[in-house]
Amino acid sequence: MVKRISTGLMEDEFREEVTALAAQKLKNHTENPIVFYGSSSFRLWETLQQDIPELTCLNLAFGGSQIIHCIKYYEELLGKTQPQKIMFYCGDNDIAEDIAPEEILMRFQSFLEKVDRQFPEVPLTFLSIKPSPIRAEKLDVIQRTNQLTEAFLRDKPLRYFLDIHNPMLENTAVRPELFTEDELHMNEQGYSIWASIVREHLGLEAPDLVENN
Repeated sequence: MVKRISTGLMEDEFREEVTALAAQKLKNHTENPIVFYGSSSFRLWETLQQDIPELTCLNLAFGGSQIIHCIKYYEELLGKTQPQKIMFYCGDNDIAEDIAPEEILMRFQSFLEKVDRQFPEVPLTFLSIKPSPIRAEKLDVIQRTNQLTEAFLRDKPLRYFLDIHNPMLENTAVRPELFTEDELHMNEQGYSIWASIVREHLGLEAPDLVENN
């Protein structure tokens, strides 16, 4: 049985951003988009629609959110959509707060319960937690969290684990050239890796093939 994560007493720290996000993106959104939900690595993916032009993408990521925030604001954001697929990225900020891998998994399980109740037939993909220079000393914790999550999702229908972590390493070390000056968020080169991996996962051609067609 999944441990329920309570968000009732949490500070409403992303209230202003979430309200603005809902007003801007949910009012006239197209039905059946691919919804990208989670934290700032999705939020800052400014070329998302350009990178996946064949599909309608709805980016509902916000702030420096942890998984518990994605649970708290679920009904106001993801729960208001009619997605054809859900892409989920979160956990970076849980790691930064020294949350143990087992607790992060429980948070994700609690989030997934909401998705399973509302969208049992909608595919959901968990993107693995990325490595970054600023959290290089936490690489073992990140990898343990990814391993637990991958194992949890392995036999679940329509629930997928997508590895973006290992392609961002070179000889087991973080690649600093993929990141901006803050050493946490990605630059164009980093997002290019994500775009290629996500496109392949969605069954789309490589970007250069699309451009040449």
